[in-house]
Amino acid sequence: MKRFLKRAFIVLLMIYGFICISVYIFQEKLLFFPEKLSDDYTFQFYSDFTEQNIKSTSGNILNGLLFTADSAKGLVVYFHGNGGSLERWGTVSEEIVPRHYELLIIDYPGYGKSKGKMSEENLYADAQSVYDFAKTKFGEDKITVYGRSIGTGIAAHLASENSPHRLILEAPYYSMNDLSSRLYPFLPSFILRYPLRTDLFLPKVKCPVTVFHGSDDEIIYEGSSEKLKPLLKHDDKVFIIAGGHHNDLKLFDEFQNQLSKTLQ
Repeated sequence: MKRFLKRAFIVLLMIYGFICISVYIFQEKLLFFPEKLSDDYTFQFYSDFTEQNIKSTSGNILNGLLFTADSAKGLVVYFHGNGGSLERWGTVSEEIVPRHYELLIIDYPGYGKSKGKMSEENLYADAQSVYDFAKTKFGEDKITVYGRSIGTGIAAHLASENSPHRLILEAPYYSMNDLSSRLYPFLPSFILRYPLRTDLFLPKVKCPVTVFHGSDDEIIYEGSSEKLKPLLKHDDKVFIIAGGHHNDLKLFDEFQNQLSKTLQ
């Protein structure tokens, strides 16, 4: 019996090790779900826009869309979620442009028409390059950094390194380590190559911060925003949208009303 238990333990240990190694190697496939587009793909949206290709200091080439607005009050630099491409995410313009803000939204490397290598360091460098491009259009006092879902950590890091007018986070995570420990408690945190420490970035953000989170978010648990609250400044705002899920906050009046107030 002891020999059997020992062998069973070794087999289980080997299986566990295999799982951990697989998660480490194939981590991008678990975190990112890109939709690739051909280089000649033609975007079509209601708002006027121009297509941009931004060369990052990382060496990546980032494909983006710059939507224009009448009597623009400023520019929103938007970092989207972990699935799809600009073919889908360009519809964010329907929420931003009518509020008289221009919108700059880019695809991460490997998404849409963007080219390059994915890594946490590259995501931060790419975001900075996009922000530097945005500053050629508007002063920092007119730039809003907006992150959604996986884009919230990137947006928070960018805001902590610069001086935008404001930061908006929709469905943020405390950190990827925290989210992983909740979803996959059996995995050790040290295998994560994308820790995305929003909890370390937010205390360094000097501009006003607004957070939106659905109470019934099934992907990034609402408690993530609750845990971030102590890291925010006194005047920063957190709105928990009752009944809201991960992908439907725009359907709620409270979200629309508070977004309008934030972007006054």
